[in-house]
Amino acid sequence: MLTGNMFRRLIYRLLIIVPVTLSILLITLFLFYQLPGSQVLDSSRIELGSDRELEQLIWLQEKQQPLRHARGLFYIGIHEGSFPDSLNLIPPVFRSSVKELSKQVKNRKVMNAWIVWVHGEMEALKHGRKTLMTSRELFQLLKATTLNELNDEIKSMDRYPGELARLLESNPANDQSMLHVSWNGSQNLFHSYLRAIWSGEPALKTLSGERVRVKFLRSLRWTLAYTLPVLLLGWGIVYFLVLWFYDRRSVLTWMDRGSVFFYSFPTFVLATLALVFLTSHRYGLLSGIFPFPLFIESGVDSLLDIYRQFGTQLILPMLLFAISPMILFYRVFYEKIKEVKKTRPSYRYLRHVGISANKFRFRYLSRYLFVATFAVVSNLFVAVLGGSLVIEWIFNIPGLGRFLYESIMNYDTASTVYLILIFAIVQQLGHVFSDFMIYYFFTPDSISSGTL
Repeated sequence: MLTGNMFRRLIYRLLIIVPVTLSILLITLFLFYQLPGSQVLDSSRIELGSDRELEQLIWLQEKQQPLRHARGLFYIGIHEGSFPDSLNLIPPVFRSSVKELSKQVKNRKVMNAWIVWVHGEMEALKHGRKTLMTSRELFQLLKATTLNELNDEIKSMDRYPGELARLLESNPANDQSMLHVSWNGSQNLFHSYLRAIWSGEPALKTLSGERVRVKFLRSLRWTLAYTLPVLLLGWGIVYFLVLWFYDRRSVLTWMDRGSVFFYSFPTFVLATLALVFLTSHRYGLLSGIFPFPLFIESGVDSLLDIYRQFGTQLILPMLLFAISPMILFYRVFYEKIKEVKKTRPSYRYLRHVGISANKFRFRYLSRYLFVATFAVVSNLFVAVLGGSLVIEWIFNIPGLGRFLYESIMNYDTASTVYLILIFAIVQQLGHVFSDFMIYYFFTPDSISSGTL
C-alpha cells in the first residue's frame, strides 16, 4: 500500500516532470540559437566557390532552422535596442555579422527592412525567380560587419537596390533604447517546437527531409537490439553470482578488485582494440573470432529482422556494451551485501535456526538486491534509450546514440531537441518508477514482496 509520504513524493515527482522538460527545451533552443556567435560556420573564412555552391550553402543553412519564421526565441523577447525583430530570417551562419552591423546602424526599423529584403532575395534565388543581385553579391553583403565593409562591397557592383541606399544613409534612431522588449505571442520558437513535438504539426524533419519521429523509432529499434538483451542477461548473471557467493568474502573481494581494474579502461579503448584485434583478420585466428560489423538500415522493419540479418555482427558490440552495466550492478550489489551483513543477522545464525541457504539467499537477500537495482533503474532507462555512443560510432550501428551525435555535429536542431526531450522525459519517468518500486519492496509491512 502507498503511505502518505510515499504518495506525496510520487505526486511531486510527477508534477516536476512538466517544468523540468519545458526548461530543458528552452535551454536547448537557447544554446542552438543564441550562444554560438557564428553558428556552424565562420562566415569570415568561407571560401567563395561557384554561384551554385554558394546557393547550396545558403539552403543548407535554411534547412538547419526549420521554424525560422518565428519572431523570437520565447513568448517575451529581450534584446539589445539595435537588434532587429526579424533576425531569425537570417541564416545562422550570417547572424553574427548582421548583429555587428546592427550595432553600428543603431536603427532597428532600418535593419528590419534590410533583413526582410535580404530574405526575399534568398527566397527568389531558391525558387529560380528574377533577383536584383547574384548569389555571390548577396553572400558578400551578408558577410559585412560594418558600414565601411558594406560600402567596399557596393563599389564593385554596377547597381544596388534602394534598401542598401537607405541602410547606408540611415541615421541612428533618436529614441533608441538600450533594451528592446517584445511580446512574440505564440509566434516563437519555443511554442513552435512544443506544438511540433506534441501534435506533430508542423512536422519536425531531419536535414535529409525525413520526419524526426520516424527516424527516432527506427534508431530505437537498433539500440534496443543490442542493449536490452545484454542488460537483462548481465543483471541476471551478476544477481545470482553475488547471491551465490554471499558468504565467501574473499571471492567477492577478488571480483570487486577485478571490476575496478576493468572499469578503469575507457570504453572507446576497449571497443577499438576489440574491433581491430577480433574482427580485422590481421592477426591470424585471433582476429577472425567475430565477423566484421556491417549494418544496413534498408530492409529492416523489426527486431527480428535485425537479429536474423545481423545477429552475428551484434555479438561483439553486445559483449562490450555489457561490461559497464555489469560492473555497475556488481559494485552496487556488493556494497548492498556489505551493508546487510553489518546491520542484519548473519547467514550462519539464520542457518542455525533452521532457515535453508537458498531460502536465505533468494527470499531474504534478494529483497535488498532488488532495492539496489531499482535505485539505478532510471539511469539504465537512459542507457537503453541512448545506447552507447562510443560503441555505436565505432561499430557503425545506426542507433540513438549515433543519431544524437550526428544531429549535434550537423546542427540538426529539430532532431537534437526531439532526442534530448525524449531522454529527459524517460529519465524523469524512470525516477518515478524507481521511487515506487523501492517503497514497494522496502516497506517493512510489504506482504507481496515475498520476503521473510
